[in-house]
Amino acid sequence: MMQTQLARFWTHARTMGCGDALRCALIGLLYRARPDDSAFDRKHGTETGAVFGVRFDEPPAPGQVVRSGPTHPAVIRNIVGRLDVEPRELTFVDFGSGKGRALLCAAAFPFRRIVGVEWSADLCAIARRNVEIYRSRNPSVPEIDVRCQNVLEYQMPPGAIVVYIFNPFGPKLTRQVLEKIGQHAAAVPDKCLVVYAGVDDPQIEFLSECFRDAGIRILRESRTLDLHSSWILGEAGR
Repeated sequence: MMQTQLARFWTHARTMGCGDALRCALIGLLYRARPDDSAFDRKHGTETGAVFGVRFDEPPAPGQVVRSGPTHPAVIRNIVGRLDVEPRELTFVDFGSGKGRALLCAAAFPFRRIVGVEWSADLCAIARRNVEIYRSRNPSVPEIDVRCQNVLEYQMPPGAIVVYIFNPFGPKLTRQVLEKIGQHAAAVPDKCLVVYAGVDDPQIEFLSECFRDAGIRILRESRTLDLHSSWILGEAGR
């Protein structure tokens, strides 16, 4: 157990920095810690903070609160650095993109294209406003497209892709989404990478099973002291 915690400490330190690793280790003695996300919005004038709702397996009713958790920029940097593929060769697709934080973080890299798919009209409106603000200050960033639709109805883009999922769905939809990705990858010759982030220990076995059933091979895992910084990377169709 101690070796596992030490391994997570060093993984967390490499991802978020030693200061944040120490903070999480100390505060985690009392309660589950989260990295400070407010600096991103202060810097860019956006509003991408968390919405504490529930994860759904079916599209929410109008006005129903949908969970949205922001991705820390350091997590995206860590993930992109381990894809072993140049971002310019990939389209970045965020399933359950919420207020658009991961899209904006991805825009710091030269992805061919960036797409967010979110079924909450309220969150899509916020995300589009955030994209406008971010692009007004960073006009050279890649194209960012926010789609308001059910991810199961979204038509996957051509070419090589990386699908990013920050734990937004219930178990039924999670399985369906991964099956959709696996079916897409099996039908095309292009590279298809999948990143599932925000993973806690009880979910690892379930997600490993879902990846396997969908034909997605797990390439690597990053488990930190804070579940919001933990992720699994897989490749489908190869």
